Amino acid sequence: MIAEGGGIVLQGEGGASLTSSKYKASVDVGSAGLGTGNGVSIIGDTRFWGGISVLGKKNAIHVTRDGVRATPAYETAESYLGDIGGNYTRENCEVWVDIEKLFSDTVNTDIAYHVFLQAYDDARFWVEDFRSDKFLIKSDKPMARFAWELKAKRRGYENERLVLQEGFDNKTLLEAQSKGIFKGDGEDESTN
Repeated sequence: MIAEGGGIVLQGEGGASLTSSKYKASVDVGSAGLGTGNGVSIIGDTRFWGGISVLGKKNAIHVTRDGVRATPAYETAESYLGDIGGNYTRENCEVWVDIEKLFSDTVNTDIAYHVFLQAYDDARFWVEDFRSDKFLIKSDKPMARFAWELKAKRRGYENERLVLQEGFDNKTLLEAQSKGIFKGDGEDESTN
């Protein structure tokens, strides 16, 4: 049925499916395929222009030898993106690590960013200098191996921290959360 304004309205108890063989995509609502149960399943590339907010889990799922397993998103109070790599200090006990240009398109390294280090040799490491396109690692021994992780604020979101979401009834959501409503059917919240 076409709704007023040109939208599509589907009503019924048996679920619904919209499929496009040309674009290799489908949207299922209700008793959807792939074992999704009651809910919405979107198959194919999905793009959102604008924001998306989620109450409950945000997981990537992976097919493993022991079933489909979820990995939850790691989230921070501010919008950070990260990159990881490895290197070693040279004979002079230092090395400049370049920040990949493509990655720097997504983050703002003109403001403070963070670099975390992990030693792979018996040496002490530290970040001596930060530049917008590279950072300097020093060690107390030459030719010492290390791993690094850079975390920088996402470009365009540098000043956002725990942004208050308008349009939600906080009291109702807190009650629902206390009742475990956001867990989802059959999902295990344990860390085991």
